[in-house]
Amino acid sequence: MASPTQNAFNGRKLALIISIDDYKGCDRSLNHLKTNAQNLRDQLMNIGFEFPSINEISDGTMEMIDDFVEEMQYGDLVLVYLSGLYCHVDGKNYLLPAGDYETDRDENFQDNINDVERMLDRLVRDKKAHTVILILDCGTPYQLKID
Repeated sequence: MASPTQNAFNGRKLALIISIDDYKGCDRSLNHLKTNAQNLRDQLMNIGFEFPSINEISDGTMEMIDDFVEEMQYGDLVLVYLSGLYCHVDGKNYLLPAGDYETDRDENFQDNINDVERMLDRLVRDKKAHTVILILDCGTPYQLKID
């Protein structure tokens, strides 16, 4: 039995932090997103996480997840933190890429958003990680209705 002073986890600790705050036409202040992400990165570094970088992106979230999965090794403890805006469509949650949401709401809108369940599937599909923690720290700007 491990004592409280022993570290029972022997794998690597990896983190990916994605913070999106460049939303034009949004009526909410999102200045706290970058601060929250930086604070989390600092705390993760203090407890031994590797690759705790903050990534601000306008698109390509799925590609970043795929690149991160390539870095994962068997037995890793993985934490992925996503912050930004999301919408709920047909029972699914989507992380919105940066953009102008006053003009980008059209029939192709759903093709340009990031399916959170699909992200999680990509993180666990190869069963590389010992544990995957996905934190979705997002607010919803509106409910999108697709006919």
